[in-house]
Amino acid sequence: MSGQRVAAFAWQMLERNGEGSADASGHFLSPISLYIALGMALNGAGPGSVTQQQLYRLLHQDTTQQLQQQSTTGRSTADVQQPATDADVELFTTQLAALSNAIKQQQQQQREQGQQEEQDMMTMYPEYQPMGWPLCCCLGGSPVAPDLGVQLIIASAAWTKGVPVHKQFAAQMLQLFQAEVREVCSEQPINEWAARVTNGLIRTAVPPGVKWDVLLTNAVYFKALWQYPFKQWHTTEQEFTLHGGRKVKVDMMTQDFHYHDSRRVRCAETPQYKAVQLPYKWSTISAVIVLPSRQLASRGIAAAAAQLPVSELLGDATWLPVGYDGLELLLPRFTVNSPPKSLKKDLMALGLTAPFDMGAADFSRLSPTPLAIDEVLQSVYISVNEEGTEAAALTAVCELLCGMSKPPRTIRFDRPFLFMLVDDVSSTPLFLGTVSNPSKLPGAMTSY
Repeated sequence: MSGQRVAAFAWQMLERNGEGSADASGHFLSPISLYIALGMALNGAGPGSVTQQQLYRLLHQDTTQQLQQQSTTGRSTADVQQPATDADVELFTTQLAALSNAIKQQQQQQREQGQQEEQDMMTMYPEYQPMGWPLCCCLGGSPVAPDLGVQLIIASAAWTKGVPVHKQFAAQMLQLFQAEVREVCSEQPINEWAARVTNGLIRTAVPPGVKWDVLLTNAVYFKALWQYPFKQWHTTEQEFTLHGGRKVKVDMMTQDFHYHDSRRVRCAETPQYKAVQLPYKWSTISAVIVLPSRQLASRGIAAAAAQLPVSELLGDATWLPVGYDGLELLLPRFTVNSPPKSLKKDLMALGLTAPFDMGAADFSRLSPTPLAIDEVLQSVYISVNEEGTEAAALTAVCELLCGMSKPPRTIRFDRPFLFMLVDDVSSTPLFLGTVSNPSKLPGAMTSY
């Protein structure tokens, strides 16, 4: 499976997530975490069901190049896509698991290779000190390179409150996603798992009050140093212009890149945007930072992102290395901590309706007991500073037993209201009026 499909899905979700409030620091989502969590749900959908077909079509997106072409017609190839067979679904979930495992393995290989290279340099040149690192420790008189490579965790798990789960589903979850199906009676084990796999950044998987009988969870944790870290003493307070024109003060990091020491730093500049790609130490992962043109960003950053050429930004078409002229980069230091946010409306807007419908949902491969998705939540944390980046995300697909009674609706008349006495047969109002302040009205009723 190509990451292009995840990218196509990501851009559609970003477009529908909107801008958030004017004072919000920002909005982030983890496409790969949501993608894997929904892939786990797809694995439990009934064969040939509408639930299976809708999940498959949503995840089996067109490539970003095709999405760009479709923007002029408003028609997706998913509209005319042939129904997915069981073999299609099995191949897709297998490829999804392989993509996740490949990303993790690449980071581990880069980490081991990078540490070995640094160790060799320190052995050959004892005075060698890697830029941006603390003083290297010594063991038995020999310098030892500290393990400061990229940390990447992609973890999945399934949880049930006594709902029976098919053995085949549990076996596939373990084989494909290394996800155990665990029976619990409270959220405490889930929250402990979430805190462990996100390095303590996300401690609540599901907020209090959210109902679920089966929970499918995925977590992603990332931490890495910049290949070329910013110098803290170069960070100064500067202006940042919000959408709408208001200016605020931010901590602006500054870095000068030169050809001889920044060959992995790449730039792109078109009439639509300016962009820079910053590498992390010992990693195939890089930060791609895009500044849309003022004209494109006039309706907000999310709307601008939807108009950007995704295939260019994720490919090699427009990227060029820093030339002999060099590059001066100014980037604000920031932290965004988003509590669990519902993605249900966004997913339904993309055509995922049957899995949320108590009367239409079919997860018969997951459990013999009828289930439907009630909510999809995602929490995201990301922090970018002079040293590098730390990020975490947790996605929870909450499934309920079909027919489970929901809490009664509440109608609270705690502000001015209209009051009428009406004859139901003739629809004649006998009394009609408004109540603006009940505390000022006498409340005693004449006894019969």
